[in-house]
Amino acid sequence: MSERVAILIDRYLPIVGGAQQVVHQIARRLAERGFVLTVLTRRLTLDLPRGETIDGVRVLRLGYHPRRIVSKVRCLRESVAFLREHRGEFDAMLAVPTALVTDLLPTYLAWRSTG
Repeated sequence: MSERVAILIDRYLPIVGGAQQVVHQIARRLAERGFVLTVLTRRLTLDLPRGETIDGVRVLRLGYHPRRIVSKVRCLRESVAFLREHRGEFDAMLAVPTALVTDLLPTYLAWRSTG
């Protein structure tokens, strides 16, 4: 059975920055080795699809709102709900913090609420 990993990062491809490039390279290489990856990220604009697969990596974009802080709060809420609902589907979670509260909090809350 393949290892299943959830990755939480505030922005992901096609948004390009140093953290996004590194996380994408890690995820892509793990997917090539048979890992099943799901990236949970914030949907920054409506032209980005809510879900897609990029280089074998499932990407779910959550929490769209035109106001940044509302978008972050929605993404936080939706990430925790998704991780709780799918708690038996992941063997590991990787949180890539670019902002302490909004990036690490969903992982912590999901861990606390699922035991």
